[in-house]
Amino acid sequence: MLQKITNYYNHKNYVGIVKNIPETQELVWGYIVDFSENFIVVQEIYDFIPISFVILPMKNIKKIYHRKRDKYFEKILKREQISIALRTKVDLTDWVSIMKTFQKKKQNIIAKCEDPDIDTFTIGEIKRVMSDSVYIRYFDAFGFFDKTLTKIEYKSITAFNFDDIYTTVFSKYTRERKP
Repeated sequence: MLQKITNYYNHKNYVGIVKNIPETQELVWGYIVDFSENFIVVQEIYDFIPISFVILPMKNIKKIYHRKRDKYFEKILKREQISIALRTKVDLTDWVSIMKTFQKKKQNIIAKCEDPDIDTFTIGEIKRVMSDSVYIRYFDAFGFFDKTLTKIEYKSITAFNFDDIYTTVFSKYTRERKP
């Protein structure tokens, strides 16, 4: 798998990634912009628009491919001059180093746990980084921050999004609850 990823990364290929998560059909489409032995960073593209960067644990990747259709899509993106570039350099050593990158930046992120038994979507700022978990100050669909932190164990994280349109825009409108 690592050899295939290296090849796609070096050739700047548009790829499809199938996740190894039970009862999940969600695919990730985009360009590999960084990787390590344990993680891959993909710039997600949806309808010709870069929408997010996502970090996926290698253990959650079932299949990765670059087909004829993807080559054609690549040509369109090049002609449309869609920029493919990692904006935030992330230390991909382990979850702790990844979380500390964003904790220092005080940047809101999304941590997804797509296992059907957990199935959570946590959006907010990383407040505390532990050896086996992270604490996030979650904000809800009305932009209100929770008073308590949400604990997420690294082993349950299946996708970690940053520099995405949704979080970037929504973060401008977050707020505290009135007492």
